[in-house]
Amino acid sequence: MSPLAAVDLGTAWASPLFLAILAAVLVLCLWQLVAAALAGRPGRAAALVALIVLLSAPVWVNALVRGEGIPDYDRLSELGDLEDEFDAYVIEGDVDSLEYEAVLEHPTLIVRTPPDSSRPPSPYRVVEAGEHYDVWQRPADPEGKPVLHHMALGEDGEVSAAPDCSEVVGLGLLALSNQLGLPPQSIAIVGAAPDGSTVAVPPGEARNLCGREWDWIEAVGRG
Repeated sequence: MSPLAAVDLGTAWASPLFLAILAAVLVLCLWQLVAAALAGRPGRAAALVALIVLLSAPVWVNALVRGEGIPDYDRLSELGDLEDEFDAYVIEGDVDSLEYEAVLEHPTLIVRTPPDSSRPPSPYRVVEAGEHYDVWQRPADPEGKPVLHHMALGEDGEVSAAPDCSEVVGLGLLALSNQLGLPPQSIAIVGAAPDGSTVAVPPGEARNLCGREWDWIEAVGRG
């Protein structure tokens, strides 16, 4: 199930039945306001004000929610279908906003598609790709490819960032000095690009990952 109760509320708010009832109520209110304004009854001024407020509702409601608007029904419908199909942990925000160890506690993840979220750590692989969400799973056995170090990047709402080159080079040097517990030739420095793809280089070429944005960079043991 989704960890965000707001998602369930958003689904109800964006459901076709609810929107149909809301539209009918708004049409009735609009008809009453127009009738009162045209009839010139004592409440004419108040009716005109209410009519203006009603007609401008989409503008000020959108402003109140900072431009986010009503949750997209197709997106929420897709999420509901995936939750029915998979016993998965849903991450609505960026994956790297969570602690690395906390993410690994869940064998299956439902994650927003790039660029709305960073790619999950390297043990995970896509098992189903959707328009708004992807389903990622990791094997119970990492098959000899442990993640030795995970460097999360991006902050302040950004899912990616250009890393400090000294840290990237330092990660490669750490592998070359054999302080990660594996022979240097069995270690790769992997960068996850904002489009979800990955680039792997030997530890001695870690500098090649400098100068561009990544979701994260890892030192990974090769099988």
